[in-house]
Amino acid sequence: MSYDFIPLLIAGITLGLAAGVSPGPLMALTITETLKFGTKAGLLVAFVPVITDLPIITVSLFILSQFQDITLFLVIISILGAFYLFYLGYENLKLSTIKIDQPFGKNSSFKKGVITNYTNPNPYIFWITIGGPLLISAYNYSPVNSFAFITGFYFFLVGVKVLIVLIGGNFKNFFQTQWYLTVIKFMGVLLIIFGLILLFDSYTLINGI
Repeated sequence: MSYDFIPLLIAGITLGLAAGVSPGPLMALTITETLKFGTKAGLLVAFVPVITDLPIITVSLFILSQFQDITLFLVIISILGAFYLFYLGYENLKLSTIKIDQPFGKNSSFKKGVITNYTNPNPYIFWITIGGPLLISAYNYSPVNSFAFITGFYFFLVGVKVLIVLIGGNFKNFFQTQWYLTVIKFMGVLLIIFGLILLFDSYTLINGI
């Protein structure tokens, strides 16, 4: 992958979109809070990643920084990240129906979102295997380019959830439609494509060792 500004921005946007529309604990909570308590409750959950992900990113970058041979480690991480993206893409593609669960009892929407995000392994896996290595490589190339990646990622991750909240507040049955399933499956294809790009990056890194 090129670490120029535009490719990194596109990577951030694509991964943010994929994370935003893919089913998961935070997505389920965003929808259920919107349907049960209204748009404001859903928006509180939608913005949870912006506030809670910083410690997760910090821990992930710290773990990555502990390895002296960062190139070899990035090869291993890139391969793991690629297969994780393949798994996420496969999960999206095989989805046939969407079930909206209600994972918590009576709590504030924001508190539910914080608990859900911190107890969900996906953000940790993403930032250790995909986001963290991309940020490190992008920062070494240009700090501005790393900012492009993380800005594009969170703008669209949160933006998609905000859009879902607004749609859910007015069209409660949208999430059971074939249109939404089609969007999820399309993002699954994009996740697999990014997995292939990560595999190619690991091959390039191996040749450089």
